[in-house]
Amino acid sequence: MKKVRFTFIYLIILIQACSGFQASKRADLPLNGKANLSQNDSISITIEANNLSEDFSSFSTKNDEILILIYPWEDTTSLSEPIFSWQFVLDTANYAKSKVWKFKQFLDQTRFIFLLIELDSDATDKQLDPIFRVHYLKILKAFRERNYNELKKYINDEDLLGFEIIDDSFLEAPLSFQIKGIHKLDRYEYTIGLGMKD
Repeated sequence: MKKVRFTFIYLIILIQACSGFQASKRADLPLNGKANLSQNDSISITIEANNLSEDFSSFSTKNDEILILIYPWEDTTSLSEPIFSWQFVLDTANYAKSKVWKFKQFLDQTRFIFLLIELDSDATDKQLDPIFRVHYLKILKAFRERNYNELKKYINDEDLLGFEIIDDSFLEAPLSFQIKGIHKLDRYEYTIGLGMKD
């Protein structure tokens, strides 16, 4: 009986020692791939139009004026200021764009919301940003339900083409995703890439 009790105690001590060793090994691993990053590192973002939003008919402009907004994402009723905004034009001659930006203030963030908007008026990111920050839950709900009248209350003539919740895995390996759909009978499809700048 004493031998069984001794063996049992020995096994418990051995298991605790092994788990302590594994925990200490895990503590040395990078957290979210950010251990060796600094504010001087840069992120590269690319977008390619596989199908423009404004090329359906002969009356279409054949170019898409695009706004990308990226916010830190948490389960809250409003968003904090964007970590990235970019306004540009894609057309039949220029289907792809790329840009690089610094990490700056978001080293401690782990999730982000990516918004892709087509601009049909003279609105700018400075005008649209506060609207999305305050009303993003209602805007996303209306987008999911294809409730264009409700969307118009918030973003007027601008078109939300899609959104994506992404995590910080692009800091370790390049991330690629698509935003596609149909808006006003016109199909659109964009491929977005995010990754560390070499």
